[in-house]
Amino acid sequence: MNAPCSWFAALCDVFVREIKGIYQSRGIVAFCFYAPVFWILVVWALLGNGIIQKAKVAFIDNDRTPLTREIARAISAQEYIGLESWTDPRSALDALAAGEVYGVLLIPAGYTRDSLKGRGGSLVLWADENRYAVAGTLRVGLNEVMSAIHIQDVYASVLKTGAGPTISRRLISAVHSDFYSLGNQEGSFLGFLGGTLIPSLIMIAAMFGFLTAFLRELWHKSVSRWLACAGGRFSVAIVGKLLPWYFIYSLIFMFYMALFSGEGGFNITGPVFAWALLGFLCLADFASVAILIAALSPTWRMALVAGAGYAAPALPFTGFSIPQDSMGEAARIFGECLPLTWLVQGQADVWTLGSSLADLGAPLAAMALLIFIPASIGAPLLKIIYGKRAMKEERAS
Repeated sequence: MNAPCSWFAALCDVFVREIKGIYQSRGIVAFCFYAPVFWILVVWALLGNGIIQKAKVAFIDNDRTPLTREIARAISAQEYIGLESWTDPRSALDALAAGEVYGVLLIPAGYTRDSLKGRGGSLVLWADENRYAVAGTLRVGLNEVMSAIHIQDVYASVLKTGAGPTISRRLISAVHSDFYSLGNQEGSFLGFLGGTLIPSLIMIAAMFGFLTAFLRELWHKSVSRWLACAGGRFSVAIVGKLLPWYFIYSLIFMFYMALFSGEGGFNITGPVFAWALLGFLCLADFASVAILIAALSPTWRMALVAGAGYAAPALPFTGFSIPQDSMGEAARIFGECLPLTWLVQGQADVWTLGSSLADLGAPLAAMALLIFIPASIGAPLLKIIYGKRAMKEERAS
């Protein structure tokens, strides 16, 4: 049998051996396969339709005029703001501090008088910035409502001068800016949060799966049998062992893709193949890092801790909550060394901007490097360490 055929034959032997090992361990199947699928569905269910609806806001009207009642009706018409009438500002602020409401909106006495006299009446909004998504939505929604009311007042005032509707519209258009958003308008908090949290869950589970594949041989003291199945070819031993896990998590990633673009109804503007390729490369990155961690960790406990320490804290450095340009130099560089950062960036480009493979040069190149560098360091070390372990097992038997 020639070399390529014998290599692939040995690869198939290791692949089948690993499949049998996975199947025989129900705990591994439950933890590394069913658990991530379960948590994907939990996150999906918790986020709902991804749109903030009727967030409770305590509303205190100390002016009680037709204008303030019109403001209240306009704000209540917004689907993401749910006004609740309160009379005591101190009780409302206590409710905000206790988390019973998301914000407190106060219209002070004399607001209508000041507005009509041109002194400019002011509304007061207290919001819980710890819930930054809700607080930001409340601020934007309130600004939109007050801007629309102000424009209506200006339009009415211009009409009173006898300018006529046409001239009034022209004057209003000179001070009123139109807002255009370039991107995919199918976005929501489900897309924003779920599109980052769910891939993170998949990659964390993949890291544990890849590490478990190596560590199981240590637990069972079967390193020598694993290497013998590979015919002494360490490249075959590594690839054959990781390949079943890679296929499993690739299927889970495609399930996530189907959940978003199918069940979720998100209209992905870019090619689905580019999105899938980003996910597959990210999984390969985590497999490569798992090789390095397995090689450098003296015990299986330290390997699991190192794997969790690498995968779990990656989310804040991806630009998920804080733009990378706003991070410190060290944090930004660290974030660029994480495959999840490039997955989130490339995924966003495909989703919203319709980026093709030609437009994803930086994420694809970075993820390719993050495959090569850890594997080129970890594989030789793993060969030495596990080779010694195999010799020790053979002498013991």
